[in-house]
Amino acid sequence: MKNCIYLFVLLGLLSVSANSLAGKIGLDIGAGFKSTYGVLGGGIRYFPSKRYDIFYNSGADVIGVVSTVGARLYTNPLSDNCLLFIPCVPLYYIGFHIGQSTGSDVTIENNNLDRKYEFSDSKFTGLNIGLLDLYGDWFYYSLDVGYRVYSKEPTYERVLGAIDIDTEETFDQYIKSGLSFSFNLGVLF
Repeated sequence: MKNCIYLFVLLGLLSVSANSLAGKIGLDIGAGFKSTYGVLGGGIRYFPSKRYDIFYNSGADVIGVVSTVGARLYTNPLSDNCLLFIPCVPLYYIGFHIGQSTGSDVTIENNNLDRKYEFSDSKFTGLNIGLLDLYGDWFYYSLDVGYRVYSKEPTYERVLGAIDIDTEETFDQYIKSGLSFSFNLGVLF
């Protein structure tokens, strides 16, 4: 195990050479479903080398404010174009993250009837795969698909209003472990 760690560190140090991402910081905004950004949020990623980044994301979600930290490991560029003809640097990645949510109060107004739900806090981990397309060494977008697993599932309680089966079925699906999706836009400094 110790040798594997040394090998990983050595490969990481060797990969710092000659890449537009190495040493850069990216600021991005993202949106998604069960994503590391929540429904809508922002993030920062640091590229210590061209092979990986370390990131922190935070945003608003149904289950509260979501905060996530993680890392991604990138491939070499597979071509010089994105979407078949646009010049860019397409990179693919696999990543891991851990996160938590603070809990929230959700009010739903429907036909002059208010319903209020309180969500508890949660903790989760996840894996994701995706692509990052870099344009002109300063602008990028990324798309990813992941799987979120709750180590502490959020719960909710209706505190005001009548039962709404459809809303509660939607909440039940949202708070379970499962697939996640996100789309992000960012700039590099």
